[in-house]
Order: sequence, then C-alpha cells, then structure tokens
Amino acid sequence: MAGWMERAAQLTAQIERQPSDAAAWAELGQVLAQAGELEAAKFALRNALALAPGDGAAREALGRVARLLAAEVGRGIPEALGPWEAVASLGPGRGTRPHFTEHCAWAVPSREAVERIAALVGRDRLLEVGAGRGLWARLIADAGAEGVAVDLKRLAPAWFEVREQSARQAVAEVEAAVLLLCWPHPKSGMASEALQAFRGDTVIYVGESGAGRVTGEDAFFEALRGGWSLAETLAIPTWPGFSDALYVYRRRGGGPAAGGT
Repeated sequence: MAGWMERAAQLTAQIERQPSDAAAWAELGQVLAQAGELEAAKFALRNALALAPGDGAAREALGRVARLLAAEVGRGIPEALGPWEAVASLGPGRGTRPHFTEHCAWAVPSREAVERIAALVGRDRLLEVGAGRGLWARLIADAGAEGVAVDLKRLAPAWFEVREQSARQAVAEVEAAVLLLCWPHPKSGMASEALQAFRGDTVIYVGESGAGRVTGEDAFFEALRGGWSLAETLAIPTWPGFSDALYVYRRRGGGPAAGGT
C-alpha cells in the first residue's frame, strides 16, 4: 500500500505542474485502483478520458473500477446500525471508502468535529447544503443543534430528513446563522452558489484545500478569499490519499452582509 500511495503522490505532484497530462491522470487512476481508493481512481480516470478520449486502457480501467464500486455499494448497511456505529465500523481502518460514501457521507465525522459545529450553531440554526443522506446533519442534531439539510436529490434511506432543494433556494428560504458544506463537488457550482446567497456570518467547509484538492470549485475559494477569514481548522478522520479537514470561516466585518458576497 505504501508504495502505491508514494507513486500516487508523485503523479499528483506531476499533475499539479501540468494538469493537462492525460498519461499522468491515467496512471494515477490505475495506481489508486491498485491501492483500493476506487472513488479517487474513478475521478482520475475520468479526467484522463476527458483529455484523451481514445485511451482504451484508461477506459477499460474505468470499467473495472466501476464494477468494483458497484460490488462495494451492494453490501449495504444493516438497518439496526446507529450513525456513530456506522462511522466506527465502516469508516477508515474498518470499511472501504466507496461503501462509506454511498451509505454514509463523503467525509468522515468525528465527535470532536460534530460537537464543535453544534457549539458554533448554539441557539441559532444550521443549514447544510449538499447533505446527501444527512449523516452529518443527523449527528449535529443529536448533539443538540437545530438544523435543516438540503440536496438536489433526495436519497433513501437517509439518516436525516433532507429536503430536495437547490442551494440558492435553500439559502433564500432558510434563516440560518451557520452554513455547512461537506465535500462539495468541484464542478457542480453548489458551494459558490450557496456562499453567494448566504447572509449569515459563519461558514463551515469540510473537505480538501490547496493544490490538488478534489472538493469545492475555484469560484468558491475565490469568494472565500474575497470576503471571509479562516478562523479555525479542525482535523477529522481521513481515508488514505485524502486530506480532509474541517474549516471554519467568518465573514469579514462580523455580521450578516447587506447583499451577496
């Protein structure tokens, strides 16, 4: 495993220098697949094919990864398993990332992270945009914080009641002091759309940051740099090859904005 991940790190550095290197993306995908990081492998192989659609080896590798992912997802989660039991028994060191992301969440919560979010919310309200099956929202609610969770598509079964709503609709309709974005897709526009419409003064982002990140679109980070200050960073459990953390941002000027950021 260590050898595969060392090679993956080398290829990632190479891609950071030359993002259009289709061969590097293809090799990274195959290396990550060998290491068992199937979601990351799928992402890399799709990038390789976007740059070089005729790469038959990459297409074949993507097919193998897709079949492996389908097998992982098919195992499901026992109905009697509680949310923290699912995290403990299916998270890093026990389960596999594809299984966890399908049935739990894209980022792994910790009790410290959940308690910190609940403390930040206090007597106000949390809005989670892109909540998936609502695992984080459920744990935060269990910790005593009021929250609303939304996503573009409602999934079943879910850990929490998740409304089927766009980011902009949710931010416009839900009065919340804290916005939570957990592993927003880098190409969906969801994170920047939510941030632009949000009127509160605290944003919690869970995911990767810096060069080579696979979460959050560029426009989201540009908006953060333009009007928000990083107040706190908290480590959370991660899968091999990923660098997730919890980031707390405060609006500069300290208070709700008069308009969008």
